[in-house]
Amino acid sequence: MTYQTQQKEAKYFAVVVILVTAVAGAGTALQGVFRWGERYRRTRLTALELRELDSATGLDRQDIEDTEDPVKVFAKISELNQRAATRLQAIVRNHIEAEVALVALPTREDPPKDTQKPMLR
Repeated sequence: MTYQTQQKEAKYFAVVVILVTAVAGAGTALQGVFRWGERYRRTRLTALELRELDSATGLDRQDIEDTEDPVKVFAKISELNQRAATRLQAIVRNHIEAEVALVALPTREDPPKDTQKPMLR
């Protein structure tokens, strides 16, 4: 057995401590690797932004349907298309950047890098 305790009578205690340590270590490793909470939160926020875009686009569409002048309809459709496409690109870009930042986060703390230049002799 690799692990030992100071007290010979506490064999059950030693086994419980080893099991708790193993479970805690595995849980920490999984949390660091997958980061489920962050991904879920980011995905929910992106879904809310997309629903907001859908709602705003639907309101603008109703306004366009109520317009009688064909020239104004074309101008409004063109403006709506431009605005919706720009907003959609921004939402998707923010989501992808957040995912990349989440993956790029170090799982352990890196030591600080020495920023001083060596002195020449």
